[in-house]
Amino acid sequence: MRQRDNILDVAALKPDYLGLIFYPGSARYVATAEDFPLDELAALCTIGVFVDEQPALVLEKVKQFGLKGVQLHGQESAAECAFYKQQGLEVLKAVSVASSRDLQQPERYQGCVDLIVLDTKTAGHGGSGKKFDWDLLDHYTAPIPFLLGGGIGADDAAIIRALNHPQLAGLDLNSRFEIAPACKDVKKIETFLAGLKAGEKESSK
Repeated sequence: MRQRDNILDVAALKPDYLGLIFYPGSARYVATAEDFPLDELAALCTIGVFVDEQPALVLEKVKQFGLKGVQLHGQESAAECAFYKQQGLEVLKAVSVASSRDLQQPERYQGCVDLIVLDTKTAGHGGSGKKFDWDLLDHYTAPIPFLLGGGIGADDAAIIRALNHPQLAGLDLNSRFEIAPACKDVKKIETFLAGLKAGEKESSK
C-alpha cells in the first residue's frame, strides 16, 4: 500500500492489519512518508514488512510511520524477533513453504512472535501470486497462530472456508488483489470478503 486514496479505501474495510513494505527490492516499496495518511491510520494496526533489515532502520520506520508491528520476511532469527517484541511491537514472521519440512521452522519462533505468515517459497520475498500446496498445512503443528498467504485470489473463498486448521488465524491478501503493484482492487477485496462471510452464515444455520 502506497497511494493515499487507495490506502484510505482499503482502511475503510477495517482490515485487522494493513501492510507497508519497506524492502527496497520490492515493487511495493514505500520510499517516503510524504502525503501519507498517517493521522487517518492511527487507529489501524499498520505493519511494516522488512527483509533482513538493520534494527536501527526498522525502528526509525516504526517511529516515522507510527507502525504497530513488523513482519519479518527474511532469515531473521528467533532472537531478532524477540528484540522487536521487547520494543512493544506486534511481530509477524514469514516462513516460505515448498515442502512439509518448511513447516517445521515455525517451532523455533515460539514465544518470540505473535503470528507466523505462511508464504510460497520463491526466488524473491513474497508477492509472487503463486500458491503452495495447502494440503501441507496438515504438517503445521507449531503452537503459534498463522496467516495463510501465497497467491490467495478472489476465487478462493470457498476453498478457504473448507480449511479447518486450529491455528489458522487469518489471511494475507496481496498481489492477486492488485490493480498494479502497491495498488489494491478494493471491489475485488469486498467481493472476496463477502464470499467468506456468506460461508459463515451458511455454517451458522
